[in-house]
Order: sequence, then structure tokens, then C-alpha cells
Amino acid sequence: MDIRRREEVEADDVIRLELSQAQREVWLAQRLAPHQPFNVVTYAEVNGPVDQGILELAVALVVRETDALRTRFRWENGEIYRYIGAYQDTALRVIDLGASGDPAASALEWIGGDLVATRAPESGDLAAFTLLRLGERRFIWYQRYHHIVIDGRSAGMLAKRVATIYSLLAGGQRVEPRVLAEAPFLLRTDLTYRSSGRYSEDRKFWQQNFHGDPISAWFSRAAASRRGGRYSYVEVADSQVEPGNLSAVAKGFGVPPMHLWASAVAIHFHLLTRRAQLQFSLGVAGVTTAEADVPGMSANVIPFRVRVEPTAQLKDVCRQITREMFRVLGHQRYRGEDIRRDQDIAGHEWFGPVINLMTFDGGPPFAGCEARWHVPVMNGGEDFAVWILDTCDGFGGQLFLRDIDSGSSMAELEEHKARIVAILTELCGNPGQSVLSLARRLAERSYPLLARSIYGRRGYLEAAGCLRWKDADGVIAQVRSLAFGEGYDNPVARPAIVLGAALVYVTECVKGVGKSGFEPGTLVEISHDSWTIATQSEDVRVSGFVGEDGVAAQARLLAERSGITVGDRLCVISDEESEILTHEHRAAALSEDFWWSPFATRGRFASRTKSRLRAHRGGVSVTGRRRSFRALSTALSGPRFSWRLGSCISPG
Repeated sequence: MDIRRREEVEADDVIRLELSQAQREVWLAQRLAPHQPFNVVTYAEVNGPVDQGILELAVALVVRETDALRTRFRWENGEIYRYIGAYQDTALRVIDLGASGDPAASALEWIGGDLVATRAPESGDLAAFTLLRLGERRFIWYQRYHHIVIDGRSAGMLAKRVATIYSLLAGGQRVEPRVLAEAPFLLRTDLTYRSSGRYSEDRKFWQQNFHGDPISAWFSRAAASRRGGRYSYVEVADSQVEPGNLSAVAKGFGVPPMHLWASAVAIHFHLLTRRAQLQFSLGVAGVTTAEADVPGMSANVIPFRVRVEPTAQLKDVCRQITREMFRVLGHQRYRGEDIRRDQDIAGHEWFGPVINLMTFDGGPPFAGCEARWHVPVMNGGEDFAVWILDTCDGFGGQLFLRDIDSGSSMAELEEHKARIVAILTELCGNPGQSVLSLARRLAERSYPLLARSIYGRRGYLEAAGCLRWKDADGVIAQVRSLAFGEGYDNPVARPAIVLGAALVYVTECVKGVGKSGFEPGTLVEISHDSWTIATQSEDVRVSGFVGEDGVAAQARLLAERSGITVGDRLCVISDEESEILTHEHRAAALSEDFWWSPFATRGRFASRTKSRLRAHRGGVSVTGRRRSFRALSTALSGPRFSWRLGSCISPG
């Protein structure tokens, strides 16, 4: 391995290095999910006279002195290597949008397309610098990097470095070059850590303090959306939260200001899921003080667990979150991928919704200009993600919510945003109130879409997970919320179709297949691997069938064995029956531990459910051809499902 200082490397030298562990994990992640973008993007709204020539020179100097920006990847003899090449001119791209009808909208549209584009590490398109001209004194200064070479911490360093060099050049001052060869230095520290006693200590910490299943699968829902799609973003307007107030409240609590945001997010998920035990994926820098000022890729994701009790005061929740966050940050260098491998966590991404607390200092504004920074996306991934960003420009914390569109609609993200901001406002204005008191105050406001969201449905399962055929969006949301994906069996419930005296589970559901006009629940089409079923709104196609024995079932054979054909109506559960299934088990499952140990109490819950169902309907026929409510009760008493139905409704 060639590790030398910069002054020992000739101008035309090319250094070949192995990948760091962080880079290798990014490379593997993109190979497994090639549809996901792995981009780190930052941009600034700049008002004032920008000297294009000075900016181009500043960019050239930063590229010349930064190993990560001169890195290329090559696959050789069954292994991936990186090459730190000699400096080559990196042109600043300038795009003039001044002639468009709405330059600002055109710029945001261009940015949106670039930041979601997928780029392989071997493509060479790993960094881009673009100046979007909106008018004579209006610009957007855009920087984009592949996550395998630059992380969020480093993107801020590079933005600040460009701004600093620009200011020095504009003032006619000398620019002192950096002398450290960053890539060899970061690789050496990575290899040293992984062979050290500290690595063993960190691994022991996570083995003792984190056990992945089933909480990880419950809080991470990405596998249900693994086909990918476009991303939706929501940003909180600055006027909604007063920066000075946040700082004053945080100082009174003895916590960092951005931990107030994290506390609001945790309380939001507590109210949404009705869980006291919460788990998130925490984005961290993954470096020590020695590497903190060296640009490159070291970012990590670690599990972060916290309990939010209804009786706790808001300020105490915030302090608890700060204590736990500092505790796990002491072990942030141990890779999240290694934690997952150690715990044999499979079938979903990371550990739950992503929380990323980030300080981004873009440096001084260009001479004579004003700048406002934005960081819209940090890396790939399909879990719900929250970024709390401090751009150090006096505007205070910014909140970004992101999700793939098959996970949350834009309207749902808006409701998430509205309630998080409402919780933060209450946290600052009345920190002595309890979480329960806050919940009652928020109940006066309307958040109808949150109850239908993936996490809302997991906290309060309609009809105990049995699919109803009222509307396509409701069926899809139910499947999406309960199907954890390949490699993990949902310990709480699975989306189920009642077939006579048996149940069959499904893992995929899509719409867009037309509207047949048949009655809800009618089997419209049977293919080799799917069924098309009518709902009140439009038809849906369900697939990924799994029997009660856990074995995958072929759609056509399943229909033949069940004695159903096109035109038959599947069991339709009425509103009243759904309410019984939902609330009976919600009342029964009172213990938080019940959710994580569902097998222990399966008999008692199943018997209570069956008694209530029989008392309600007995043998009266359920809507549908050749289907009866007695069949539903029989199905619910099956040996494999008896515990499942009893364990799939949230405690009160």
C-alpha cells in the first residue's frame, strides 16, 4: 500500500489504494440497489456580483489539493480499487437560466433532476461544480459529489474552502496550500482502528447494548418499498421556528439546540406509533478529532434507541435523548453494517427512521454577496429520513423530511412536518407539560393522513391486519405497513387474505391496473404470480403470497387449491367487524413488552378474540360468494394464526 505525504508525490503520480471500509460499504450498497442515488448535494442562493473567473480558479485549487476529488475507481481482477490521479482541469460549469420564464423554478427543477440521478463509482462522474445564473446578481452555487468520495461533513468543508479561497483571491491575498495527503491518511487511520483494541471494545458495546430483532424490522419499513421510485422532500420555512428562542431554551435545558429538534422527532414518532420504545438510524460522522478536518468518506449510521413515557415531561425527554446520544456517539466508528451483520439483521434497511443532525458551515459569502445554504439530500436509502441542519448563517435549524414516494406522499410529509414543528413549539413554550398532555393538545388539530401512514398503521392495525377491499390506497397502505420484506417474518402481523378456513399472506400490492367495476373483493384476474382484486375505488394487484406454514405460494396454484376462480368474491370484513378485530385486541395488548414477545401470550389473546367474534356474528353469512363469518372465525383459530391476530393490535 502506497501511503506518502503530498510533497513526496510527483505531480504526475497516480496512487493505487484499497477502499476504506466506509467506501467499500457504499460501493456494495450501490451494487445491491443500483436504482438509488448516492449523491451528496449542497447549494447556496447567492445574491450579489459573482466573479466567474475567480470562482473557477478557486474550484481548480480545491480540486488540486483534495485527493477525494481526484479519485477514480476501477474493477481489477475481482477487486475494486481507487486511484488518486494527478490534477486535471475541472471546469466550472455555468448554466444561464435568466431567459426562462421563472429562473428560480427552472433552477430547482434542474437541481432536482441532477441530485436523484444514479451514477456508478466507476463512471468517473464523482464531482460537479455548477453556477446557475438566474439574473445579473442572482445565482445558485451548486456542488454535487458521489457519497463514496465525500460525505456530508466533508461537503461543508469543501464549500467553506472554496469560499475562503474565493475571498482571498478577490482580495489579492496569497492562498496557502494544504500539505496532507488525505486519502492515505484516512485509510491508515481506518486500518489502524480495525486492528486495535478500541475496535473490539466498540463491538462489545454494540453487542451488549443493541439487539436488532424484532424492533429493527418494526421501525424500518424500507424493504416494503424496495422497487424504488422518486423522492419527495419537504423543508420547514424559517419563519416557523425562531432561532434565538431555540438557543435560549436549549441553554436552559443544558442540551445542544439541535437536540430539541431530535426530541420533537422522537415525540412525534411516539405519538404516531403508540410505542414507548423507539428506535432510529442515527447519522454520524464516524471520525475522531484527528480526522475531523480531513475531507473524505467516513460517515456512518448507528442505532439509536430511546424510551418516551407518556408521563414524562417534555424537557426530561429532551435531556434523556441528549444523554443517550452522547453515549452512543462514543462508539460511532464501529460500522453500522457490521452491527447489522453481527446481529444477523436482514430484509430491511438500517434500524428505523433516519435522524441526521448536521452542522454545515459554508464559509464566508463571496465578496460583496449574501448566501443562503441548502443541503437537500445526503445519500441513498429508502427509509423515512429527517435532517436537522444548522448552516451557521444565522437562520437557525432547518428541517428536511425525505421519503421515497412509495413510502410517503408529499401530502403525508407535509403533515409530518406540521406536527413536528407543533411539538417543537410546545417544547419551547411549555417544556414542563407531560407527553400525554401534549398529545391531548395536539388531538385538537387535524392530521388525517398520519393515521394512514405506514407508521400510523403499524401502531393501530385496522382489522388486525386482515385486508379489506374498501379502497385501493387503503389496501396498499396496509400491505406496505406490515410487509417487512424478504428475510424477516413480521413478529406482529402480516397482511392477510381470508380464504375460507385458512389465511394467506401477501407482501406486495400495487394499483394502476384499471377499474373493472365489479363489487369490492371480487377476484378479477388470476395470473401465474398475482391476483387482481376489485376495490371500491379501483382494482389492485396483490402478489408475493405466503401460506400459513411460511412457504411461498404460486398465485394460480393457490387459487386452484382454495377452490376459487375469477368472479368469486373474497371475504369482505364489514366496518363493525373491523372495529371488533381492531379494538378488542388493542384493549387486550396492554403491555409494551407484548409487542416484542408476542409468542408468550398468544393463547389468551386468541381465545378472547374468537369469543367476541362468535358472540357478534355466529354463523351468519359474510358478504361474499361461498364465504361465511364462521369461516373467518375458523381461520382465526388456526394453530399458526391464533397468536398472530392476538398480537397485532396496538396497546392503548
